[in-house]
Amino acid sequence: MDPLQFAYKAKRGVEDATLTLMELITHHRDQTVVVVVVVVVVVVVVVVVVVAVVVRVVVVVAAVYVT
Repeated sequence: MDPLQFAYKAKRGVEDATLTLMELITHHRDQTVVVVVVVVVVVVVVVVVVVAVVVRVVVVVAAVYVT
């Protein structure tokens, strides 16, 4: 099993994932830029998806109230 698959391990949470990510960043300084870029890209994608969902919900709710 992949050691980064926290979802399938008992008593593992967001803190464990965060600490593991921080450890990867600090111990692999040559790859730090790549890791940071990947993390930033993932965060941006998540934000875009959340905003898209919120906009969709607002449009649907507005359509219900208009009709």
